Amino acid sequence: GLDIDGLVRLLADARPAVVERATEVLVDRGDAAVPPVAALLDVARAPRRDTRLAAVWALARHDTPESIVATRAALADPEADVRRAAAHAAAAARDAGAAPALIALLHDPDAGVARVAAEALGRSGGDHAVRAVLAACPRAEDRALEHALTYALVEAGLPALLVEALAASAARVRRAALVALDQMPLRHPEVIPADRSRLRDHVLAAGRDDDAALRDAGLWLVSQHAEWADALADDGLARPAVCALRPAACQLPARRGRGGEVAGGRESRAAGVGAGGPDPGVECSAQSR
Repeated sequence: GLDIDGLVRLLADARPAVVERATEVLVDRGDAAVPPVAALLDVARAPRRDTRLAAVWALARHDTPESIVATRAALADPEADVRRAAAHAAAAARDAGAAPALIALLHDPDAGVARVAAEALGRSGGDHAVRAVLAACPRAEDRALEHALTYALVEAGLPALLVEALAASAARVRRAALVALDQMPLRHPEVIPADRSRLRDHVLAAGRDDDAALRDAGLWLVSQHAEWADALADDGLARPAVCALRPAACQLPARRGRGGEVAGGRESRAAGVGAGGPDPGVECSAQSR
């Protein structure tokens, strides 16, 4: 059989089956194979993008401390596909040491790279990662990136930082924090949830916000909580839109006025949801679990 150097050369082969077999054997060779494979991450040594991609995946499959550290070099690769693969590897390894490079990639010109960097930061956790993800929210013009940032906050499982973020000036930061706080107990049952009554108050306030996206998120969140239905009866502004989003949430005895009319009934019939339905950003975050 081939020695390690010979197997490493096969990672540059144009035939996928050959690359796959060489990768399998290199993984079996253990830590001795890591340095020569890592050398292929140097563009001068391996100018072909596919060769560097093969090296990233080979290192990821080694899954040792040495290979995890070596893979970080690919986070600065000139090709987006290679950076994205390296970010995937960091996410799978929950590599906290890659955080500085991943934070920089939150602003990568390739939206796919930025999304995977957010995923990796959420999986590696840490205060600095959560703060960086929150800081990236105002610049998230891409809806899929916005989803990824929100789910990264859920995945990190650090509610205290999100409670702080509810006071942020940027509506997108408040929106991401609200959704993440609401969804976090589903992903991390062991995490002590935020004060639910306080969270409810923030959500109701969001439902009246001037920012359309934050308002839609607040209304959608209220519509998902039957235990918050009593608050709807006291919120004439939010109730019609929430009932349109999720009628079942409004099936509670309505408060009646002196003449027996249902409070808020006229508004419920007349009002609709300006955005045409539940906010897809919130839905995606909830479904990503």
